[in-house]
Formats: sequence, C-alpha cells, structure tokens
Amino acid sequence: MDNPTYNRVDINSNYAIAKIGYDFALGEVKCEKEDGAQPYLSTMAVYQSPIKLINDFIHRSISTEIWRGNITDTTTLLTESQRFADMCQRAFDRLNNIKE
Repeated sequence: MDNPTYNRVDINSNYAIAKIGYDFALGEVKCEKEDGAQPYLSTMAVYQSPIKLINDFIHRSISTEIWRGNITDTTTLLTESQRFADMCQRAFDRLNNIKE
C-alpha cells in the first residue's frame, strides 16, 4: 500500500515533522525488525500550530533525557531545552523550503 503524500523532515534520528495539508504531525521514526524493512513514520500527534508541536517535542525529549540520567541540573535542562528548540526550528525551516 502506498503512503499518503506529505512533506517530511527529520528533526533527529528518532522524530520527524510531516506537513499534511495545513496541519503538522509529530512522528516517531520506526523500523520493523524483519530484514530489509524500511523506516516509517509512526504519527504521535497532529497539530494546527507549529508552537504546540515544538512544545510537545521539547517536553518528550527532555523527559527522555531526564529518565536516561543525562539531565540532572537546571543548567543542563535549560541548555538541552534550547538545543531541542533549535533542532525543531531548523526542521521547520527545511520543511518550509520544500516545494509542494
């Protein structure tokens, strides 16, 4: 079965943004365990506003880093929050440059 037409930009190796019509989807990049399986985008949520998507991505990413033990103080929290926001902004910049 063919995938629906949409523009997609990876934020990092785990997440991507897809523009579907006037909405934006935050998806997790997944790959089946079988040999030769191609990565696909598993939609986590759809947003009408890029700000809400960026907020959700930062929240998910920060929570993961805290769980992993990579964020243990406020300085690291603020630095990582800015880094994740910058990653999203670059992804949206690339997404806006894709010709429809």
